[in-house]
Amino acid sequence: MKKVLMLVYCVALVTLVTSCNMFWPTDSVIDTNTTTTSSNDYYPLAVGNSWTYLPGKGINTLVRTVLYTRVESEKKVGNGIDYTMVDSLINGDHSDVTRYILHKEGSIIWKNEEVLTVTDWTINFDATQAKPGDDSYGFVQDRPKEVIVWAGTFDKDNVGIFFPAAAYDGLPFMTFARGVGLVRITGFRMPWELSRAVIDGKIIE
Repeated sequence: MKKVLMLVYCVALVTLVTSCNMFWPTDSVIDTNTTTTSSNDYYPLAVGNSWTYLPGKGINTLVRTVLYTRVESEKKVGNGIDYTMVDSLINGDHSDVTRYILHKEGSIIWKNEEVLTVTDWTINFDATQAKPGDDSYGFVQDRPKEVIVWAGTFDKDNVGIFFPAAAYDGLPFMTFARGVGLVRITGFRMPWELSRAVIDGKIIE
């Protein structure tokens, strides 16, 4: 009888301990040097996902400068999904908000202004060559083994996206880390580096 009571007591104790997280949920913080996120996507787009960027290391600004990007909404369109994106640029006491649409089908993403159908750029994560006649077509130019930004070190499955128009049109060179998204933006404007991301409820910083 004592053995049965002891067994019941142990089961109850284990159940109580393992259920604590239901009542006191905590954020999951990802150590970018030892783990990876659950997503297998170079640009994990989903409502609630967000990215925070600071000027690149070595860039000094006179005022506080931060770029926030988040996914506001999504809807099924044809064979793909439209994601409404919101960029908030803080520059000192001034802020600018830009809204646009990212339409995603498989490995391809098109960027359009919210009220226009004109495509600003296209990224094809499966392409390794430029598309003839399309200077705004981004393709995988390199696969850096290591990318170090404010949010940490990413040393697995990185891709560098290049646009032929970058040489004269100011399009950025974008570096993505799998499961995290855009981690570095370089070009003729302010170079940005990822400082924090929230992907599927998990925090990367």
